[in-house]
Amino acid sequence: MTGVMSIVRTEMAGMGTRRVRVANLSTEVPEGTIQAALVPYGDVKSIQEETWSKAYRHAVANGIKVVIIKLTKHHPSHITFARNG
Repeated sequence: MTGVMSIVRTEMAGMGTRRVRVANLSTEVPEGTIQAALVPYGDVKSIQEETWSKAYRHAVANGIKVVIIKLTKHHPSHITFARNG
């Protein structure tokens, strides 16, 4: 009997590179604040503005940021980034 050996990669459930959508932030919140809040959960690769459908003549920001992060531990579903006052 012969068999085929292959490499199987395993990761902890939910880990790896993920897209996290950040909403309900003022446009004045700097990307550094978002990055600092997410650093305990992994390595932030990029932060981008999400835009409305390209069906419109011009791309228009919709107020949501998309963060690409390589997670090292699970993050909560809600995080407070900044508070007024």
